[in-house]
Amino acid sequence: MEKREATIEAILALKNDKAVKAWIGPNHVLFKDSVENRDMFLTTYRIRNAYEELLNKLEVGEEITDERDMTLIKRFFDMLFYPPRKMSISDWKNQRDPIVKIVKAYKDTRWKGNRRRKHEITLLLDDGKRIQLNPGDILNKFFHIWGNFDSLINSKL
Repeated sequence: MEKREATIEAILALKNDKAVKAWIGPNHVLFKDSVENRDMFLTTYRIRNAYEELLNKLEVGEEITDERDMTLIKRFFDMLFYPPRKMSISDWKNQRDPIVKIVKAYKDTRWKGNRRRKHEITLLLDDGKRIQLNPGDILNKFFHIWGNFDSLINSKL
């Protein structure tokens, strides 16, 4: 029963989710098994709208402290497939964690590109690097990997 309700909600979301200005990407079901954050993660329009709403509520330089907003940023970071940290053999033997983590996330002026949006979320990572999230690029990369994953795994080359 619960699974059927989730399927109906996903179908309705695909038909009724509001579009995002200046974004022509199609609306797809993303994470249909999301429970706590279905309003953000169910479809591509919802995750994009949640990002835009976050940008609108923050001042430039303001750090993200709200747990729900940080959940959204962590989801985008995971979808980005950021590479694991470079480690030596001794790091592996000592079971050092190869996963790079977010230290700080804040609204920043967009660094590059000729885009209408003047701001993005900048992440300071525990490997010392700073990156900016670009939801359009992240979703394109995510769908490319998602669409090709089975053929790569099942390849007989």
